Amino acid sequence: NKENNMKIALVLSGYMDSLKDLSSHGEDAFPYIKKKILDKYDVDIYIHSWDIGKTELINKLYGKWIVKQKIEPQIDFQPIVIKNNMHNLPINPGSATCKNLFSQFYSFQESIKLIDTKINYDAVIKIRFDISRINLSTINNQPHRVQLINFIEDYNRNSLHMAKWAQSTLDLEGPADVWFYSSIKIMRKLAYIYDILVKDVKPKSLYGLWANNNYGSIVNGAKFYKWAFMRLNLWDSKTLVSCENEHL
Repeated sequence: NKENNMKIALVLSGYMDSLKDLSSHGEDAFPYIKKKILDKYDVDIYIHSWDIGKTELINKLYGKWIVKQKIEPQIDFQPIVIKNNMHNLPINPGSATCKNLFSQFYSFQESIKLIDTKINYDAVIKIRFDISRINLSTINNQPHRVQLINFIEDYNRNSLHMAKWAQSTLDLEGPADVWFYSSIKIMRKLAYIYDILVKDVKPKSLYGLWANNNYGSIVNGAKFYKWAFMRLNLWDSKTLVSCENEHL
C-alpha cells in the first residue's frame, strides 16, 4: 500500500558507484531510495548507465520498477574535449575531468530522453545511484546534507527544484548534482543538457561566467550544470529546497 497515489518517474544515470568518493556505493543507497520514493509512490524507473558490469545488480534492485533502461559501453568523450579546446583548462583537485563531465551529462540527457511523455506523471525525480551515501567532506566541506532528498509533494510545477546549499557556492559555482525534480514539462528541457554543453562549453564562451569567482576558470560539474540551467532558462526560477535533516 502506497502512502500517496502520486505517479512518479524516477530517473537514474551514470555509474552505480561514485568515481570520486570510493566509499559511496549505489547498492548501499538502494534502501534509502526505496524508503523515500519507491515505497511511497507509484513509480516508473528510467535508467541510462555505462555500468555494464552492474547490469545484473541494477535489475536485481530496481527490476520491478524499471520501465525502460539503456546500459551501454562507455563512450570516449576525449575527442569532444579536444575539439572544444577544454583539454588544457585547470581541473579542481578531486573534481571530474572534462572527459568525465561530458560522459556524466550525456548519460543524464539520455536518461531523461527515455521518459514516456504520454504518461501523465505528477513529478519527475532525477537522482544519483549513490544518493544518501555521498561523503559530505568531498563536497567543498558543505554543512548542507545535499545527499538527502526532500521531495515536496505540492511543489511548484513551473520551477526546477534542487538541494539548497551555501549561497556563495551557488553563486560562484552552481548546484549540487545529487537530486533534481519538477514537472515533466520542466524536466524534459533537460533532454538537451548535453547537447547545449557540447555546443557551448569552450573557454572563450564561458570566460565571463567562470573568471569572476574564486576559482578562475577551473572546471567542475557544478559550473556545467549552472551554465546549462541558465541556457535552458531554469536557473533564475529555480527553487532551493532545504535538505532532509539538514542540520543534524
